[in-house]
Amino acid sequence: MDETDLTATIAYLHTLDQAGAPGVTGADVRVAALLPLHGRLGETARLVERFLNLAVLDINTRRRFDGRRITLVSVPFDADVPGDALRAAKAVQATQPPFCFVGGFGFAPDDPVQGFLAGVGVPNLAPLVAPYRSEDRSAIWIEPSVADQARALVQAAVDAGAPGSSVAGPVRLALVSNSDTASQVAAQATRDEIGRLGATLLFDQLASAPLRGLVGRLHRAKIEAVFVFGPYDDAAAFVVEAARQQWHPLLLGRWQELGAIEQDPALHHSAEFLLVTSYGGVEPRSRGAYDFRRVAGELGGGHPELLRDAYVGAKLLEAALAATGRHLTQPGLFASIAGLRGFATGIMPPLSFEAGASRRPAASVMRLDPDRGWLVPFVLESHP
Repeated sequence: MDETDLTATIAYLHTLDQAGAPGVTGADVRVAALLPLHGRLGETARLVERFLNLAVLDINTRRRFDGRRITLVSVPFDADVPGDALRAAKAVQATQPPFCFVGGFGFAPDDPVQGFLAGVGVPNLAPLVAPYRSEDRSAIWIEPSVADQARALVQAAVDAGAPGSSVAGPVRLALVSNSDTASQVAAQATRDEIGRLGATLLFDQLASAPLRGLVGRLHRAKIEAVFVFGPYDDAAAFVVEAARQQWHPLLLGRWQELGAIEQDPALHHSAEFLLVTSYGGVEPRSRGAYDFRRVAGELGGGHPELLRDAYVGAKLLEAALAATGRHLTQPGLFASIAGLRGFATGIMPPLSFEAGASRRPAASVMRLDPDRGWLVPFVLESHP
């Protein structure tokens, strides 16, 4: 056998070695993103899709994985149609099964699609949502659970009291939530935590109430802190109306929903903002933050809460593929992730993993610095 035949035989045997590894060829690794490209979330999904494609292009420009490049395939569904995410995932698994999924969103953390992917053994990296429960192992999560976030957020409100208050004692709490499932789950976790701490929730309202009247009632009741769960636009409208009524409460929410406040300087001095996030303690001028802004900057901004998680998902995908080596298999990818310790993305605290599941970073409460326009660690102030 001459050298040419030997080279061809080795290449052929290498291809056979990958048999049984869905989405892997001699040239590429097919990775899927489950995105709500149809329906009300379509515009946001297209932004995330463009960002993921830019992130993958950045990876492919810098490296190969045993000669392979990443090929990103969008799996579209309609978030307004119940069960459509599961339908889309089953369809792609039946026709062109990917090696893994990364960065999907638009479905609830307990959506059946999560159980389906876990059941067929497909790695699901960094969904852009937070799991409801800390023990959820249906995906490789990078966000603290909803329960963990509620615990941190309520503790901050109870400990801190109202900013600028000269009266010691329990803070006067209210909760305003949207009617969608994710908002209601976050609201219920918050109610549970308020009850556990023995605090009192004086108002508990749906955001569908007329805004002017809702804000007026909370203002007259001397509410000091409001938990807000729902789309950013709803929260922004609440802040604008509160400022119009010369009321400047403490607003508490989840960074996944309200992170866009960082890019809305007109509202920075209208209220005090405390957001719970996994990005506590990250220097905004770090190299990781610079790299993120370099990629995100090509899209003109928008939805930083989704794009930062998508960036972390892309970094995790790169690290896991590199650690898996030439013998790419789905069990091998899980094992590689389980071996990551202190994994640094540059824009969130280091992650560690075990048994293919994330030891999610602790939920950190951050304060919006209105003068600098970014989040800084929340430090409790003593009250007289």
